[in-house]
Amino acid sequence: IRLHPGEVLFREGDPPTTAFILDEGQVEIRAHQRGHDVVLALLGPGAILGEMAVIDAAPRTATAVALSPCRLIALDRAQIGE
Repeated sequence: IRLHPGEVLFREGDPPTTAFILDEGQVEIRAHQRGHDVVLALLGPGAILGEMAVIDAAPRTATAVALSPCRLIALDRAQIGE
């Protein structure tokens, strides 16, 4: 999967269908708390993102946005394990 800067990979509240390994680029993880967007993490190459929602089978608790051109590897539930 390729993303351009500003593109959203997943949004808070989305169903958890896939996790990702960030192969290239930088992604910001943010959540809406008390009426404000809060940056939770800045992730770079080698990071795994979105896996907890897939493992828990719960809606996403944060939004992931590309900060630079990104290349990600998608992982489905079977590849993560339960």
